[in-house]
Amino acid sequence: MPPLTYAGTAEEARQKLLAVIDAMPRTEIIRNENTYIHATFTSLIFRFVDDVEFVIDDGTRQIHFRSASRVGRGDLGVNRKRMEEIATRFAAP
Repeated sequence: MPPLTYAGTAEEARQKLLAVIDAMPRTEIIRNENTYIHATFTSLIFRFVDDVEFVIDDGTRQIHFRSASRVGRGDLGVNRKRMEEIATRFAAP
């Protein structure tokens, strides 16, 4: 997936991204720094934890991200679907 893009300031983008993450179920912000956010998402049934990291690049006005399961080889597309949902929510006005 391509990085998220934003207009405005990096701080505005960070606040909007934090609001998107906070609105999603079973999430926890692990680290929240100027240009870096690390969050965990826990699955409903089996309680698997996925790590998602975001890096805000103000020079390019992009938010790069990485989403990975902690266990197992495959996730049946769960991480990609989650990132698509985050991208959709982030792009909404």
